[in-house]
Amino acid sequence: DAIHESISQNKKLTFYYFRYNVSKEKVYRHDKKLYCVSPIALVWDDEKYYLIAYDSEESKVKHYRVDKMDHAECIDEHGDGHDLLKNSDLNIYAGSHFGMFGGAKEKVTLECDESLADVIIDRFGNDIMLIKKGNKFNVNVDVIISPIFISWLFSFVSKIKVIHPQYVAEQVIQAANDTLSAYT
Repeated sequence: DAIHESISQNKKLTFYYFRYNVSKEKVYRHDKKLYCVSPIALVWDDEKYYLIAYDSEESKVKHYRVDKMDHAECIDEHGDGHDLLKNSDLNIYAGSHFGMFGGAKEKVTLECDESLADVIIDRFGNDIMLIKKGNKFNVNVDVIISPIFISWLFSFVSKIKVIHPQYVAEQVIQAANDTLSAYT
C-alpha cells in the first residue's frame, strides 16, 4: 500500500532492504540503512514484483525487489524523477532489464533460430525488426548486459548466438567455460 501511495501521490518512500543468509535470516543491507527513494512504477518480472525508483543521492534509476523490502512507508516529501519513464516506455525498459539487474546498456545483434520469433517478440516488443536469413533471423535489441541476460541466452542452448558486439559474445563464452569447469 505504501508503494502505491508513493507512486500515485508522487511522494518519497522509505524502507529497509535485505537479503537472506544460509540460516534463512534477514541480513539488512548497508548496516540497516534506511533507503529513501522516489518510486516511479511497479513491474512484474520473472514472477516477482520490482519497484523502479529514482535515487536522488546517486542521481539514477534503481530497481528493488518488493519482497526484499521491510517497513515501507510513504513520507510527506515530494518525489523526484517521476517523469523519467513514461508509462509507454515501461515495457521497453523492463524488457531490456533481465531479472531487473542493472548494468551497461548495449545494442546487441542476436542470430536466432526461426522457431524463436515469438519468444523474441514477446521479450522485446512488436516494433523490433527481424531480418530473415534462411532458417534463422537476426535482430538488434537493446539489453542490459548482466549474468541474467547471459543465462537467458543459455536457456535456448544453441538457438541464439550473440553476433555483435564481440565483447558480449566473449562474456557468453567465458560464462560457458566457467560453467563447464564447475562440472569437471
